[in-house]
Amino acid sequence: MLSVNSEILNETFTSKIDVYIGVGKEGLTPGALPRVMEVDANLLAEKIRSTGSKTVNIYFDYLPQEDHATASHQAIFNALRLLYPVTKH
Repeated sequence: MLSVNSEILNETFTSKIDVYIGVGKEGLTPGALPRVMEVDANLLAEKIRSTGSKTVNIYFDYLPQEDHATASHQAIFNALRLLYPVTKH
């Protein structure tokens, strides 16, 4: 996604969209192009933040206590609480 230009980056994008990116402390990802997941997640958040659209909201959640095995559980919980808050009656 870092190398793709999405329509949400255009100033003319008018649909309301919330993007949540949660990442744990992953460290170096092995492979042909070794990457650090936390860095890539942060770069993606910054790329989306740079959108000219006023209808795109980005939430970046760094979870330093979590790793590859546990980050998704906490991130999903945090995203649901953030994007769908409970309203008190």
